[in-house]
Amino acid sequence: MPISRLEYRNVDFNAGTEIAVLFDHLLACKTNGHLVSLKLDWYEPTQHLSSTLNPFLLACKKLNCLDLFMFDTTSGVDVLLESLLENRPESLEKVMTVITYFHN
Repeated sequence: MPISRLEYRNVDFNAGTEIAVLFDHLLACKTNGHLVSLKLDWYEPTQHLSSTLNPFLLACKKLNCLDLFMFDTTSGVDVLLESLLENRPESLEKVMTVITYFHN
């Protein structure tokens, strides 16, 4: 059965997982072909999120909802948001982003 909705929380049991590894795994499993909704709660410091998130989103041809919660993001939020505006998947209709403990 294909996965159409995915909620992933990077918490204690997944601590240390790199976000690029997660997206590579999802692509290898061909999850992107059916994914309609993605909720991603990422609690580890992340740099240059757009370089890993945007290619994954563009591979998700049916994705219409992205709910992104990031904690302790060190850089690249402006690049991520600009890239989402310029290169968003055609099907993407709704984007919710929460950033907590932002470093300047």
